[in-house]
This record gives sequence, C-alpha cells and structure tokens, in this order.
Amino acid sequence: MQTVTKQLLLPKKLAAKKAIINLKNEDDQCFKWAVTRALNDVDKNAERIDKTLRQQPEKPKLDGIEFSVSLIGIDKFEKSNDLSVNVFGYEKRYVYPLKISSKQNSMKELSTCSLFQTTKSSIIALSRV
Repeated sequence: MQTVTKQLLLPKKLAAKKAIINLKNEDDQCFKWAVTRALNDVDKNAERIDKTLRQQPEKPKLDGIEFSVSLIGIDKFEKSNDLSVNVFGYEKRYVYPLKISSKQNSMKELSTCSLFQTTKSSIIALSRV
C-alpha cells in the first residue's frame, strides 16, 4: 500500500513549471499540511509551514486518520469532511491518476499530486480545482 510521508525534492521538470507547491515539512503529516494550505491560500511563500498555517481556523477533520496517509485514509478523510480529493502520481515524466474521488457535490474539490520514488512517497501539492 502506498503512503505519503515527508517532503521530497521536486524533479527539475516539475519545479520549472512553478505550478506546484512543495510544502517544506519534516514530519509525516504532509497530507494535513497540503489540505490546510489548499483551504487557506496565500500570495507569498506558500511552501512554508509557518505559525499562521499552523493556526488556521479552517482546519479539516482529521480524526481517525493515521499518518502517513494511505489512499484508504484519504477515503476516510473525504467521508469526514465535505471535500473530495483526487490524487495523481508522477513518475518518469508522466502524471497519472492514483485515486479519482467518487464523492459528488462536495463543498470543495481538491487535487493532489504524489511524487513516488521507490518505496517513498510524498504529497507535494494540493490545490483547489
């Protein structure tokens, strides 16, 4: 089962696009930070997990979610929140779907990209669609 863990460096090709927020976390809660950032946009330094991000009032419910988050954990998250989450992988220059939400009519739809390197993976971006 694939899980998401701490920050990995973006491949140069993805980093050059300037379209992905690669959150700078040192823990295994990258999914939490990605969701929180997607729900609380900022104009500058979106990759930073600062005091303001840690204190965001619009925090999603994460009860019962085990970190590192698996794709099954993301299903649990969707059920606990009025959100739908689509997960995409990137490997060897290709973007591909890992999980397309079956949840319809949610309050917000989020898309995330997971970067996989052998047995490690990381949520590197989560944005509103």
